[in-house]
Amino acid sequence: MPDRDSYWKMIWGALGEAAAAQAGHHLASEPARRYVQLVSAALASGRAHVASPTGDAPQSAGWGWQLTEYGSRSSGQRIGWIEGGQVYLEPDAVFAVVKRLADETGEPIALQWRTDGARFAMREHLRK
Repeated sequence: MPDRDSYWKMIWGALGEAAAAQAGHHLASEPARRYVQLVSAALASGRAHVASPTGDAPQSAGWGWQLTEYGSRSSGQRIGWIEGGQVYLEPDAVFAVVKRLADETGEPIALQWRTDGARFAMREHLRK
């Protein structure tokens, strides 16, 4: 039969494992991080696109554009543009796309774009 110290070590180890698992869950569901993941998913799936300032396909590949035999084609909502190597996102357009995608996955996002905290969090994640 295990003694008190053995039980203590076993319980402490289990609590440490539970805390580590919970931390990973919180990190994955953190709203600003999830927001950035949903923006990426929307671009990758063609549900949104980023264009050049004139509305054409950007010079760099991707950004929600698909190559066809007739050239590049965008689908989904335009959420921003690329100019001089910088990406500029239209906040309301991005938020609408992200909200729609999050709702469709059954995991609505708990982020209010209009709050200063959300803007700061989004800005910090996009810099990474």
